[in-house]
Amino acid sequence: MSLLSTYTTDSVALVSISRPGAQNRLNRALVDELRACVQRLNEDHSVRAVVLSASGSHFCGGVDLESLPPSDNTDSLLLAKDLLHLMREIRESPLTWIAAVQGPAFGAGLALAVACDLLMADREHASFAFPETQQGLIPALAAEHLILRIGERHARDLLLSGRTIKARTAQRIGLVNELSEGGQAVALAGARGRAIATQCSRGAVAATKRLLNDLWGMGKAADDRCLQAFSQQLGSGTYRSAWPSLLAGKSPDWQNE
Repeated sequence: MSLLSTYTTDSVALVSISRPGAQNRLNRALVDELRACVQRLNEDHSVRAVVLSASGSHFCGGVDLESLPPSDNTDSLLLAKDLLHLMREIRESPLTWIAAVQGPAFGAGLALAVACDLLMADREHASFAFPETQQGLIPALAAEHLILRIGERHARDLLLSGRTIKARTAQRIGLVNELSEGGQAVALAGARGRAIATQCSRGAVAATKRLLNDLWGMGKAADDRCLQAFSQQLGSGTYRSAWPSLLAGKSPDWQNE
């Protein structure tokens, strides 16, 4: 069964992650579907903008930790590498990607939203966090894009502390572009997508994204460094000691580390 639902209206594709029973967490099957979806939409010249949303109360709770056992095994690293590729493919897509965050967006799920060109959020229900340091991991998948979006000072705050912030704070620091009223994040993102689709040249948007990516200097070297750091932490004793607690839904005790 597909973990994504997709339909197109008015040159805007609406892509919804549909794994609500697992907080829409990212696993191998979902990442593969998302990457295939990006490629398919890039090749569909009737599409000019994409809204990325999710079903249920969560936007995305991060990576499914069952997919990340505490070792540097090949499957775990391939998943991390494919997540980095997915985020880069969204950044390099000729289409405008707009995240519509209706609830919690944590870890790699927030990194996925940050990789989009614009981020719309529900004023009351959206929340944001990179909890990796509280899990014995590092937020390697998010660091590069987050610094570009909100600057080093705010990025250090979120990445080092793992704290959760609400939508109003996220907008104030530049993480969120616009806030919607209750339940209207997808509608707001769709309206912005339709405006771009009807008022802007598809080719000019694609060229502008290429220019911005070139100016930002994001490249394979940064991905390789992030993957290396993630691999080292994944195989560390720190994450290994935390993993059983995390799978049980408990917070690890770091006081005696």
